Amino acid sequence: MSEIYYVGPLPVPFDIKLYQGADFAHSIKYKDGNDSPVDLTGYKAQMQIREEDTHALLLDLNTVDGGITIVEATGIIGITITSAQSSAFEVQKAKYDLLLKSSGGTITYLLYGDFIVTPRVTRESIP
Repeated sequence: MSEIYYVGPLPVPFDIKLYQGADFAHSIKYKDGNDSPVDLTGYKAQMQIREEDTHALLLDLNTVDGGITIVEATGIIGITITSAQSSAFEVQKAKYDLLLKSSGGTITYLLYGDFIVTPRVTRESIP
């Protein structure tokens, strides 16, 4: 789990590394400047991964489809990418950002950075 200290207004740079074809799960603990978890009650989240050059959408994760989960009172944000989703990545480097939307409509971009995919060698074929 990574701890992210956000004091705004700009998002925190944070690169994500993924191995192509593998399941990916990572949790982020969102803390304020006083080292306290941020209460995310009522928040929704969205993260898009886009090609660096063309900006073509590679993957859209959010709290509606379950690709992102929020443990509200603890400030924990979970990001999950399935092996089927990571198998589809044809690029080795992309860009992403993660936004939070409060129940009142306030949007905060929490993270941004490179999304780095290490190409797989073995193609899974175990019955």
